[in-house]
Amino acid sequence: LIREASGHAFLLMPHMPHHDYLFRYGAEELYPEVIGKGDGARNPCYKWGGSFAQARCPCTATPLLQRIVTGWIESAAAQGAREISLWLSERVPCQCECGECLKDGPRQFQRETRASVDAIMAARKKYPDLQGRIFFTLAGGAEGVQVSEECLAMLPPEIKAEKVYAANAAFDQYAADGHWLATYNGPRVGPGYWTLRYEVEAIKKTIDQYHQARYSALYCLSRGASLAAPEKAGGWEREFGNFQYAALAEWTWNVDGRNLRDFAEAWAAINRLAAPPAFGEWIASMAPVEAYLRDATLGGISAWVQAAGQLQTKGAPPAWIAGLPAPEQMRRMIETCDRAMTLAGQTGAASVALETRYARQFLQALEGFRELYQAINDDPSTNPARPQKLDAAGKSFDTALAELDRVYLEIQKV
Repeated sequence: LIREASGHAFLLMPHMPHHDYLFRYGAEELYPEVIGKGDGARNPCYKWGGSFAQARCPCTATPLLQRIVTGWIESAAAQGAREISLWLSERVPCQCECGECLKDGPRQFQRETRASVDAIMAARKKYPDLQGRIFFTLAGGAEGVQVSEECLAMLPPEIKAEKVYAANAAFDQYAADGHWLATYNGPRVGPGYWTLRYEVEAIKKTIDQYHQARYSALYCLSRGASLAAPEKAGGWEREFGNFQYAALAEWTWNVDGRNLRDFAEAWAAINRLAAPPAFGEWIASMAPVEAYLRDATLGGISAWVQAAGQLQTKGAPPAWIAGLPAPEQMRRMIETCDRAMTLAGQTGAASVALETRYARQFLQALEGFRELYQAINDDPSTNPARPQKLDAAGKSFDTALAELDRVYLEIQKV
C-alpha cells in the first residue's frame, strides 16, 4: 500500500500504536519488563473496561522500549516507508511507578520522548533519508504546558512533531517559532461527525485558525458510520462527505481562496446540480443556521439525555436549555429554512432539500424541548390550564422527534 500510494503523490505514513497499547500486540507475554509498574501506570480510562482495563504506559527504565521501537522503525523502512510516526502514551496522567522511573520525579512523557527520539536517530544511521515524527496527546494547563515544553525541547531539527486533543500553549509557541508541527484537530468530517453534509463555515474557520498560528499541517479525523443498506456502505460515506472533502481541498490549498458562495457554485457546477447560483445562494443563507446546528448536534444523544434528566429542575433552567437561542432568534432561523426550501428545489438535488428539512425540523425539536420544559415547570396554582398545556407540549415534542427521525432516515437513502 505504501509503494502504491507513493506512485499517486500520496504519503501513506505508518503510525506505531500508542505506547500504552503495546499489550495488544503481545508485549506483556514477550516483554513483561517493558510494561509500566504500579497503579499510576494504568491508562486513566481503565474504568471504561474492555481493552482500556489492560492498557499501561511503558516502563522506560529498561532500554528495551527503545530497542523495540527501533526495530519497528527499521522494519517499516525496509518495507518502503519514507516517513513514520511514533505515538506516545495516549491518556494522561500516567506514570510508571518503578524506582528508576521515579528517581527524578514523575517524568513519564519526557522519558518516552527521549526513548522515541533515540530510536528514530538510531534507525536513521541505517536509513539516513527516513523522516521521523513524534505524536503527542499532552493536555493544556500549567503542568501540561511545562511537560510539553520539556518534551519539545528534546526534538532535533530532523524530527517533526504532531499534536492532537486539547489546546496547548507550548505547541502553539513551537509552531510560531517556525518548527514543523502538525495538528490532528482539523474539522471533523464525514457522516459519523456531522448529520449536515453542506455545513462549511467551520471548515474554513479552522483552517484559517491553524494557518494563522503557523502550523505546518492539518489533519481532519473522519468517522465512517454507514447506516445505509450494506451494498452502499462505504460509497455512502464518500458521497456524504464529497462537499466537506472538497472544502478541505479548497482552503488548505489556498486559505485566502474563494468565498463560501463562489466555492459552493463551483462545486455545484462540477457535480452537475441544476442551478449552481441557487446552490451558492442556499449555502450563503443557510450558513449561520448550519453553523449553529453543527455545534448543537456535536453533543450527540448524550446531550439530549442529560437535558431530559433535568426537565423537572426548578428555578433557573439547566444550562443546556438556557443556552438555546432566544425564541425570536429560533423563529428567524426556522423562517430562513422556509425561504431556503425554494432555492433547494431549484438545485434539483434531493440531498439539499432534505438537509433543509432536517435543519428546520431539528430547530423545531429544540423549540419543542424548551416548551416542554416550560410546561413541566409551570406552577399549577397560577396556571390552571397546566395539564392541557403539558399534554399539548408533550404531543408536539413527540411529533417533532418522529418527523426528525423520518427525515434523517430519508437522508441515508440519498
